[in-house]
Amino acid sequence: MAGKKRQGEEAQIRRYHELNVARQNLIAIQRQIPEGYSSWSYHGVSGEQEFKISCSGKMDLGVPHGLDSDVYAAILSLYMKQGTEDSKVSCSAYELLKEANIDPSGKGYAALQRSLERLYSSQYEIKSAWRDHTSKKWMSVTFQHIVRMAQTQSELESLTAASQLEITLPEEIVNSIRAGYIFPTSGRVLSQLDQPNSRALYRTLEANRRDALDPMRQVNELHFNLFDWARILKLAVTDDAYRIRRSLERSHEDLVRVGYLQEVSYSGRADSQQVSYFFETSFERIPDPELLQLLQEKRVAKTKALELVQSFPERIRGALVQLEVLLSTGYKPRSKTGLLIDIIENPDRYQAQLALAQDASRPTPGRSSPVPEATPEEDSFASLSLEQKAQRLVKMAEFRYRLSLIEKDILHSMVMDGTLSADEIFPKVAYSLNDFDIRPLLGG
Repeated sequence: MAGKKRQGEEAQIRRYHELNVARQNLIAIQRQIPEGYSSWSYHGVSGEQEFKISCSGKMDLGVPHGLDSDVYAAILSLYMKQGTEDSKVSCSAYELLKEANIDPSGKGYAALQRSLERLYSSQYEIKSAWRDHTSKKWMSVTFQHIVRMAQTQSELESLTAASQLEITLPEEIVNSIRAGYIFPTSGRVLSQLDQPNSRALYRTLEANRRDALDPMRQVNELHFNLFDWARILKLAVTDDAYRIRRSLERSHEDLVRVGYLQEVSYSGRADSQQVSYFFETSFERIPDPELLQLLQEKRVAKTKALELVQSFPERIRGALVQLEVLLSTGYKPRSKTGLLIDIIENPDRYQAQLALAQDASRPTPGRSSPVPEATPEEDSFASLSLEQKAQRLVKMAEFRYRLSLIEKDILHSMVMDGTLSADEIFPKVAYSLNDFDIRPLLGG
């Protein structure tokens, strides 16, 4: 039922998911569940702390499972994209299916209807296992994936492409997202996994390999007792080793095939059987915290900053330089933050303007390098104090050349004592994108 993306497009897809939901795998991974499978309960121990999680769904719908994981991931993705101040997601049924990469056919809309009903009607009781990332505490919560749902329907009372949805998320989810308790999932992986249970297992593994207290840290291997793992995944069968292995076999093969897992192995006997996952260490990068900080200093929202650093880490520093160049030429964007994001995502769009700025900065016989005019948003460089000039030059040179702490200190001192003229050097650093290097002047 999953739709197909254009070639190359899948590399740009990145979905973010709330970490509690994925770590505890609140949505059972199997594609189909036995009739009457409408509740489950799981007790566990994390460190020295005991916890309990239970779910109760409707008898005729069953517990959330399979494709529901894709649907809920899409809802959270739309919420983050829309950036609303409340807890509501507004979209059409067609938009939600496309975001979930589900084929918008009659079967797709019918599956979406059932999925939304399960997500809305199922109740969770979570004791000492919900992480409040703001207070840094483990909490107990009563939880629903969707707390309110309104939709327009056709005369047949079923979803169609034109159906409009308004989905209200629970406070716990909204608070987690705002606190940054989220993790990215790879478009490269998701686009190559045809089965919803494989995609769900991928999300659960990716969440569990991250430190619950510090999601920026991750491990390269995981080990679980086989029967505990079956209960965590909410498999319908949790006491038969052979059937558990068979249930996971296809998903394991898929995740090895796409290069996410290096190996899956089993060890031990009887109740001590263990399943071990070994991840390809070069597959996905943890986002560079320095790059995240640079973007957040420019008022890029944390969720968007994560997406940009994961998708385009090699573009960030150059885009920051190019932003300064464009602003210094008098370019007046509606939003500096929006311009920066667009430069990162669509670098070719601004090459003509950057080339003009670079040409304008090159001295001609009898003419010195111009200093950009001031914009209403910023003072011109020429009007700044010497200390301000030194700081701005150091900051831009740091972006351009990744200066060390010592090099930044040397540059600042050379400007302040007159060894270097900030008015002369700044245009070269800002505009001469490829043919000027300040580091030899610093003794580097």
